[in-house]
Amino acid sequence: MLDDGTLRAEGAAAARMKDHRLMTVAGVEHARVPLRVDSVWPVRRKS
Repeated sequence: MLDDGTLRAEGAAAARMKDHRLMTVAGVEHARVPLRVDSVWPVRRKS
């Protein structure tokens, strides 16, 4: 996670096709998510 709350994911893959050609893909994705800790980890409140 970056300092501004952005998630960054990098990926790459390669595969050999049936006709022996090589296929490759690569990419970088970014996503901004709201940071709400209470929605991920429930907090027990004292009553």
